[in-house]
Amino acid sequence: MYEEIVPRLRSLRARRLIPFSYVAVAAIGSAFLLLAPLAAGQPQYSVTKAEYDGLNWLGSQPSGRVLAMPGVGLYVPAYSSDTAYVGHYDETFDYLKKTQIAYDNLTGKSDIEQFDGNNGIRYVVWTVDLETPPPAVLGPPAYDTPNFKIWKLF
Repeated sequence: MYEEIVPRLRSLRARRLIPFSYVAVAAIGSAFLLLAPLAAGQPQYSVTKAEYDGLNWLGSQPSGRVLAMPGVGLYVPAYSSDTAYVGHYDETFDYLKKTQIAYDNLTGKSDIEQFDGNNGIRYVVWTVDLETPPPAVLGPPAYDTPNFKIWKLF
C-alpha cells in the first residue's frame, strides 16, 4: 500500500489519512472478533465447562460413532476423531429426521439399546438441555457430571 497507493496521492492530508484509516479498520475488525464471543449468549459460540471437559474426555477414548443432540454433536469432530450421528446441519444427511430420532432415543421415547446396536453407536451423550432424566437402561455413565454424561457402550 505504501509503495503503490500512497505515492499516487497528491494531497498531504490524504497521504496521512490512509495509514490511519487502515489501522482504524483493522482495529475495529480485530476488536469485533475478540469481543463478539464474550457478548454472545448462544451456546453455538461457547460450551460449558462440563461439556468442554466431557468432549476432551471423549477425544482421549478410542474413536467411534456418537449419539448426541445436534448442539453437542456439532462439536464432537472438533474435539475427537469420532463421528456424530447428528452433527452440523449442512453436513448431516437428513438432518431433521436424524435429530428427531436422536431426541426420541435420548428421551426414552424409543428403544435406545436397539438403536445403538443397529447403528454401531459407541458413545451416547446426554445433556441437561433434554429436560428428561438420562437413559437408565445404559447403566452408569463412563463420564459423569450432573449436566453432561457420556456412556461408552463397547
